[in-house]
Amino acid sequence: MSETISGFFARLGYPLHNVRWSWGSESDRGSILLRTWSKDLDVKTKTVGVLGPSAQYRKLKSTGGVPERIRHVRALWAGGIAGYTVLVNAVDDNAEDSVIRDFRDDAVFAIERLRELPDGGIGAALGDLVRVTELRKHAETHRTHAANGRLQIDQGAI
Repeated sequence: MSETISGFFARLGYPLHNVRWSWGSESDRGSILLRTWSKDLDVKTKTVGVLGPSAQYRKLKSTGGVPERIRHVRALWAGGIAGYTVLVNAVDDNAEDSVIRDFRDDAVFAIERLRELPDGGIGAALGDLVRVTELRKHAETHRTHAANGRLQIDQGAI
């Protein structure tokens, strides 16, 4: 992997707002591409964490990429837009501050629906693996389904 994650996002039409702290981006067509950690993937349920438990974010909601991530999560929770994620691998899965080792640069996962996780976080149920060469066309028809219930963030949890 020689391409940076910010270069990858830009190449796909999802330029990051801030290359230091953005965890995702919106295309000019309104679809969303998130960055998620492979260490947060539950292979059995094909669900990956997209936002940790709200207690982790109360102190951070005005810093870094948290407000932007919350905006993306709200949009995907409501459904009706195309949502995707690229899984990235960490240099050290146990490090407090993760650093990207590598990521698959030929495909992303379609997000089928967001849901609340048992720990209070938010997860994305993953669907089809979409080749990046087909992403633009796929985004024309793919729609993430609305989640069930109200988002904790909107209930004053964050």
